[in-house]
Amino acid sequence: MTPMTKRLLEQVESWPEEDQEELAEYAREIEARRTGVYRRSRQASRRMRVRFTPQAFAGREKIFEYLRDRSPSGARNVLASIRDTVRLLGEHPYSGYKTNDPDMRVKFVTRYPYTIFYRVREEVEIIHIRHTSRRPWRGE
Repeated sequence: MTPMTKRLLEQVESWPEEDQEELAEYAREIEARRTGVYRRSRQASRRMRVRFTPQAFAGREKIFEYLRDRSPSGARNVLASIRDTVRLLGEHPYSGYKTNDPDMRVKFVTRYPYTIFYRVREEVEIIHIRHTSRRPWRGE
């Protein structure tokens, strides 16, 4: 281990737990790429409850209605991908990117141009779901 790595690990001990867990997730991803062995993290075994705010739930329904009018099967595919992403947030709540707001995180929906804004507290709270081509969201 290099001296710089040793110094960094000593500093990590003073970091908040969520930052330590995020660093551990990165380390697990690097180890998995190196070895080809993928393990479930400790965080995955502690599934968190996920809750939509009324605004986020209404937004999800508007997305579905808009898409359903144009392509019913496409709407089902997008909604399934959003559901999969939300389920993953329950398993890995710190997997989204940090935003300028220290309480807010963002997760990109796989295969489709949507983002999910959320908070992690006692539960994962979905705040907003948004198409990426829309103007940037300014928060609540």
